[in-house]
Amino acid sequence: MKKSDFEIIKPDLEINEYAGAHKRGFKIQKIGILAILAIVLLAVLGLFGDGVLSKRTGNSKSAKVEYQRFYRFEARMEVKIDLLAFENSNVVSFPKEYLKAFQIESITPSTESTNFKGNRAEFVFNGPGNGIITFYMIPKEVGSIRGELLVNDESLEVSHFIFP
Repeated sequence: MKKSDFEIIKPDLEINEYAGAHKRGFKIQKIGILAILAIVLLAVLGLFGDGVLSKRTGNSKSAKVEYQRFYRFEARMEVKIDLLAFENSNVVSFPKEYLKAFQIESITPSTESTNFKGNRAEFVFNGPGNGIITFYMIPKEVGSIRGELLVNDESLEVSHFIFP
């Protein structure tokens, strides 16, 4: 709105129009509209999960992990592990503290066995299969969650921020 678009009328009646308040209100309204547009744009880009801003990858010699950096509480998310070096038996290991923040809904392909060693949960997969292991997990905590994923004893860092 241009300055010339805002007309101050001086009526014969003694009525306070509070023209200054109206001008400030228009400025605040513009700022609010821009803020809403910025939030919508960030959401489309993936600030709240499933998008360019959220997608992360980590690499080691034998594997690549893909996960969402930002996600929503109790929404189903995927952690994909692409095995670059196939072995007869592949082991994916998560720290117990990391897994406490998630509920594992399913794993594709199915595990051959699951073991607990020290403070880690190990998932054993036999044969190379198609080389992609997907963990479907549901976040059960909000905030920052970090963990060190081991794939055939090679370390990959994962870090999430879960929105309420």
